[in-house]
Amino acid sequence: QMIPKRDGDMGPLNIGSAIYRLVSRLIAIRFTKLVGEKLAPLQFCIGVPGGVEINAAITETCYYNNLDVVSVDLKNGCNLIPRSLVYKQLKSLCPVLLPYFVQTHGKPSNAYCLNGFKIGTVEQGVRQGDPMASLFFSVGIQGVLQLIQQKVRNVVKDQPSATIA
Repeated sequence: QMIPKRDGDMGPLNIGSAIYRLVSRLIAIRFTKLVGEKLAPLQFCIGVPGGVEINAAITETCYYNNLDVVSVDLKNGCNLIPRSLVYKQLKSLCPVLLPYFVQTHGKPSNAYCLNGFKIGTVEQGVRQGDPMASLFFSVGIQGVLQLIQQKVRNVVKDQPSATIA
């Protein structure tokens, strides 16, 4: 069955997707704070009230104290992160989420055009529009951020430094 979209086109009524998003949202609500506590102090985007403001304050403090700031922009990062990396990090940070991740990301997903034509499969990245996508992505890059922090500390030795995302 088709339903009207905002732009006047018609789109499929996808009840399974609505149920998936509801379950995913409930899981995100339950685990966001727990996972956020494990990602801090390198990340403040998951489960930290005012996380954006915290990042802005840290950056501003570094700027006014003539400290270096490393900014990393991961263009299209959510689509390109290896699912194996997310799995590995989940295993150490929040293993209780592994069964859900395997269920939702453990095998390739089919990709379709709006007209229903299958254009291929998706085997990496997190699902766009999924309430768990930000959490999974943040967990996946945590190891990389820890490596960057370690490298920065090796370079600056006894000088103050901050590594945040």
